Order: sequence, then structure tokens, then C-alpha cells
Amino acid sequence: GELRIEDPLLSAYNAKLRQDDDAAIAAYHRQIGIDPASPIPHYMLGQVYTRAGNTQAAFSEYQKAEIKGAFDI
Repeated sequence: GELRIEDPLLSAYNAKLRQDDDAAIAAYHRQIGIDPASPIPHYMLGQVYTRAGNTQAAFSEYQKAEIKGAFDI
């Protein structure tokens, strides 16, 4: 059999690069579920929402990233 290891953060970033916003959003949410204290998926999710034109969701994610302390937005 084949061993397959999936990294949600890497999958999300790959989907973001492909501009597959739905896949990126789903993968970033999976990563948030795995590591809720990390600011990175919130920040990256904010970028996806910004590109998609959902400024309210983007702002919310940027705030979550800032609150978690890694970014000075």
C-alpha cells in the first residue's frame, strides 16, 4: 500500500496558490481545528477572503491572527 500523509496547512497553501478559494478555505479551517492557537492559518485565510472579496470575513480572520500574537497588522 501507499502511505499518504496530508498536511492541512500545506494543502491550504497549495490551494491558495492555485486560486482554489473553496479548497483553501476548507483546508485552513481544518488546520485551525488541529492547531487553534496558531495565528498563521487565520492570517492566510484572511488573504483568501480578501481575494474572494469577502472583506468582513477577511477582517475577522486578520483580527484573530493579531489576537493570537504573531502578527502586527
